[in-house]
Amino acid sequence: RLNLDMLVVDTSAGTGKETLLTMALSDLLFVVLTLDQQEVQGTSVTIDAARELSIPHTYGVVNKVTATYADESVRSQIAIEYGCEVESILPYADEIAEVAGGGLFAVEHPTHRATAAIARIQKELIREAYRD
Repeated sequence: RLNLDMLVVDTSAGTGKETLLTMALSDLLFVVLTLDQQEVQGTSVTIDAARELSIPHTYGVVNKVTATYADESVRSQIAIEYGCEVESILPYADEIAEVAGGGLFAVEHPTHRATAAIARIQKELIREAYRD
């Protein structure tokens, strides 16, 4: 038996067998989504599955949000469409693409808005891990 406080798993998108099994074992779930209308159905299915599995805490992380959207309107839109709270909004930024897996974005851009968004996710993970 592993005595872990936290295990972070990145699964493939959708509701495949491995994803559902991982979700079923989770106390905290972050669903990474975009504002792309073509993804609405898939995201809805994932969040509905989380509810069916009684995952205690499910949050949205909205990815690739352009500067034309106000954070509060994004949070409101996601709450209406999916019925879940947005933990963090990750902005679209050329700097993220430029790192291209060749380094750690947060280390190379410590004051970037995306780094602050990632820090909010980290804080929620830690808060959940030590909740009891």
